[in-house]
Order: sequence, then structure tokens, then C-alpha cells
Amino acid sequence: MASWALLPMVVALFRAVHGIRWDDPILLIPLFFGIVAIVFSYIVIRRLLNVTRLEITPQRITVSHGPILRWRSFEVSSETIRQIEVRPYRWRYNGSEVTYHHVWVVHHDGLETCLLEHD
Repeated sequence: MASWALLPMVVALFRAVHGIRWDDPILLIPLFFGIVAIVFSYIVIRRLLNVTRLEITPQRITVSHGPILRWRSFEVSSETIRQIEVRPYRWRYNGSEVTYHHVWVVHHDGLETCLLEHD
């Protein structure tokens, strides 16, 4: 439902594109800024409303995001998991250090999959 908030912006952009004269490069500047505004609006709405769900059952681990699509949901079968780890991720910015924690799955074949990031 939240993605419907972008619909008026997309409709206005399509109306502007329909009537634009493509031989005048100055008129392409509002088109560029309209596309940038839609992308930034999507990112802001997604960050404000999205929830990441981690569902653990004896058969599988499922990670999903919603209500606005971000990445595809994925599953990891419990039979392939050797270990689940929480790894610290340190990030330095303007002299301060922040520590985030990422959840990783280590499979029997040595492949590693990140389930949850600091986001």
C-alpha cells in the first residue's frame, strides 16, 4: 500500500514526458530531476515503512522484507546449515566508531550467506 504514494509522482512524470520536446535539452532537466525525486522518494518511504522478518523453523530459515519490495525473499534449508554466526561490523565515521552486527549462515560446503545486515 505504501508504494501507492509514489503513483502521483509517476503519473506526473509520464505526463511531462508525453508532452516534452526532445530536441530541446533544457527541457530534459526537469525530467532528470523528476526521476531522481521518484528514486529518492522510494528509498525514503521504504526505509520508513519496511520491516525485515526472519522466520526460523526446523525445516528452513526465511528472510523477507515488506511491505515495499527491497530484495527478494529467500530461504535457506536447515539441512545445508553447518553454523549460524553473528559477526560484528565496525564502521568509523568522523572520529567515532559504530558497531553493527550481521547474521551469517555457514553451509556445509563452506559457502557463507548473509541473512541480516545492519540496515
